[in-house]
Amino acid sequence: MNFSINTTTLTVLAPLFLVVFILFLLKRSAKKTKAKDLYVMQRKRSILIKSALAAYKPIAMLVVFIYVKYIYVVLDVADYGNALLQFIFDDAYFVANLILSTWVVSLVVNDFKNRMIKKFEFEEKVASDLDNNPQRTKIDASAKVVYCLWLVFVLMLVLGHFGVPVSSILAFSGMGSIVIAFAAKDLLGDFISGVLIYIDGQFDIGEWIKLEDPKIEGTVEYIGWRVSRIRTFDDRPLYVPNGLLSKAIIQNVSRRESMRIKEHITVSADSAHLMSTICKEIRNEVLQNHDGIDQDRSVVVNLASFQAGVCWIYVSAFTRSGDMQGFYGIKQDILIKIHAILQTHEVEIESPKVSVQHMSNVS
Repeated sequence: MNFSINTTTLTVLAPLFLVVFILFLLKRSAKKTKAKDLYVMQRKRSILIKSALAAYKPIAMLVVFIYVKYIYVVLDVADYGNALLQFIFDDAYFVANLILSTWVVSLVVNDFKNRMIKKFEFEEKVASDLDNNPQRTKIDASAKVVYCLWLVFVLMLVLGHFGVPVSSILAFSGMGSIVIAFAAKDLLGDFISGVLIYIDGQFDIGEWIKLEDPKIEGTVEYIGWRVSRIRTFDDRPLYVPNGLLSKAIIQNVSRRESMRIKEHITVSADSAHLMSTICKEIRNEVLQNHDGIDQDRSVVVNLASFQAGVCWIYVSAFTRSGDMQGFYGIKQDILIKIHAILQTHEVEIESPKVSVQHMSNVS
């Protein structure tokens, strides 16, 4: 090789200062971002930048690898005909860059997803009437799609780099997919069901759902491609195949706009002559005058039965709140006021005198 030592040295060392500056800037920005961590009040663009800085280590390694490759090219090392060096700076270098790039994509996507989910949770705490469950589910689904597309892209690059005809593989995959479909029919069914769950939007992450068969009730924590995780109210994680969820009848409790108060209050049969007055007062003064009761829906207060030697007062109304805490707060207030009305008329609550099953079906 004919080259000037001074020129070559300058050519090699000049970019080194740029590499050192880039590494210093990346490290400083990453530490600054980690220390402040103000993503909850920032826009998506700012969060994306901070997520990119979360991949500081693989990005720094990529910069170093590129600089080493630059030196290899400038010094014309390939002219020496060293097979080992050619393998390292050709095939090994290519694979290493793909691994680091996949690491970068994984860190950025996961960090962006987690930051956005925390941002949505913070917004829900600030605005109690805000529901960001659909946004959380979309972010989670988008992260999975981006990562899967990247893996497919990397696979195509690897096959192309090592001389494997990608078009032939795609043609062969048509036949292979039929065999795989029979061998992994349940697995593919769960995968397709996972896609349909995202498309149909039957439930989102963070929502409370109930299944009748099998009996499952809890909060959706994770929607995967094959299984979804549901956290029960006694803190047990249930991993349910998506195929089962797609076939089950799902009650999305979180999306109900109201809940029903349905009570049977039993009092002494001796107070039957007061039932008309008491029912009227409960309906007019308590239920129809309560801010937590939906007045656009039916409000029913009537004497329903004389079974088991007592008077059964049937109370039915719909609350304006669809969550459990709000519902039981309204119900508690109403029951206390009903009890006050009964005491005003000197009517005591009395249990049935005989054991009666399924009294709750009386209407």
